[in-house]
Amino acid sequence: MLAAAIVVVGAATTAGLTGGQRALAAKASLNPAAHAGFASIPGLTKIASGAWTASLCADLKGSKTRSAQTHRPWYCAQRGRYREQTWVLRAAARKYGIHHVPLPVPLALARRHPGVSEVSSDVLTLASASVAKRFFPIEAHTAGYSALPQAAINGGIAARIDSPANDGLSEFRFAWIRRAAIVDLNILGSHMTAAEAKRVALRARPS
Repeated sequence: MLAAAIVVVGAATTAGLTGGQRALAAKASLNPAAHAGFASIPGLTKIASGAWTASLCADLKGSKTRSAQTHRPWYCAQRGRYREQTWVLRAAARKYGIHHVPLPVPLALARRHPGVSEVSSDVLTLASASVAKRFFPIEAHTAGYSALPQAAINGGIAARIDSPANDGLSEFRFAWIRRAAIVDLNILGSHMTAAEAKRVALRARPS
């Protein structure tokens, strides 16, 4: 748990760890969940990452919603391993600094680098493949969401999302199940096609 909680942007390190902590880090490196997300994306820099284990309704603890319930929702018994990453144009990281990149990446900058400018990766690893299937996201039926079944990966879902919040950038979503993991990606960019976004999505692990 301790090793998995260490967040490093730009490089991996075990400097400063005790012998026991290094052993935990080595063990984590053998865990498939530890490799979830992207190892690299051409032209992009990772600006944030995190990993933790929690109940699927951990956010209800101590809340009015939780205290008003006589029974915990059935899905609270499920625990998952969450792993998140955010990647942006290398040019954006250089311009604003790795901790200050505005999201979405400003359209003026993205236009100078056609293609993918931002990637958000969420991987949730559950107890089994059957549990993952039970919690797999469904297609949204909201304004601006257009399903693209022909672009789906591993029998999952794919869609184009047109939202004012994207400030003129194109956005594509890809989600699929691989063994006990649910992979969910949002890819934004300027003058970016679904095929270009899918090529990046296929670099994600597990795939």
